[in-house]
Amino acid sequence: MDTPAKNLKFAVVGGDLRQIYSAIELADSGYEVALYGFDEFNGDIGLCTRCKNLSDALNNSDIVILPMPVSNDSVNLFLPMSDKKISLSELFDGIDKKTIVFGGRTECISKDFGIDIIDYFEREELVVANAYLTAESAVGIAMGELKESIKDVSVLVMGYGRIGKALCNLLKGMGVNVYASARKRRDFAWIRAYGYSPVDTSKVCDIVSSCKVIFNTIPELVLGEETLGCIRNDSIIIDLASKPGGVDFEAAKKCGLKVLWALALPGKKLPVSAGRAQARTILDILEDMEVM
Repeated sequence: MDTPAKNLKFAVVGGDLRQIYSAIELADSGYEVALYGFDEFNGDIGLCTRCKNLSDALNNSDIVILPMPVSNDSVNLFLPMSDKKISLSELFDGIDKKTIVFGGRTECISKDFGIDIIDYFEREELVVANAYLTAESAVGIAMGELKESIKDVSVLVMGYGRIGKALCNLLKGMGVNVYASARKRRDFAWIRAYGYSPVDTSKVCDIVSSCKVIFNTIPELVLGEETLGCIRNDSIIIDLASKPGGVDFEAAKKCGLKVLWALALPGKKLPVSAGRAQARTILDILEDMEVM
């Protein structure tokens, strides 16, 4: 990497702890980094500069990094660590058209704003990193809830996507008896190859009574009233699926089952690692763009 690239200025605006640790990682890599939208964070920000207003952060910035998601309502910036509000209109009006803008899950942003946003969460390296961090966090939640060693119980992982694969790998490495559900024959083949027990997602009723922990990663209703009725009352269900989730929560309540809907775990449980992964992904993208 050429030395002049270190002269790039990053503005990190809004978001949760991941953004702060992403900014720290960039600053530690030798870049100038301005922070805005983190009034409620009193911790160490390393070599970053905390700005009092948005214009100071954006001034002379080559790259702006927005949070994931950029917005929850398509109107205002996602600012969970500030009592301020910044409308997307105000934000984008203050960004120079030559500035490179990054954000996560940008589908909510209207093209009417006239800003091209690069979605860093579309990059496979970040998606995979987040899948592993989600899996690690979920296993930690399960171990905190159990009153026995996780090695002594059987676990069902529903869904064999990125998070499902990461979960199965982690659990198997801990000596856990792992059932993995899928719908495709090719997934069954890989599940067997890695030493897990395959089960068709539509037939998990056949084995759930033997599982003390059930992780769901499928973002559709897969744990309905019939299946929930087959689950033991002392089992723990951890739903990792995005809204609307994969569990009939009302039916689970009637069955007396404990359900934990654990969303956005990397940002909540492992923000340092999640932030570093985000920063490295953004640097990868800039290198691919030959900005670095």
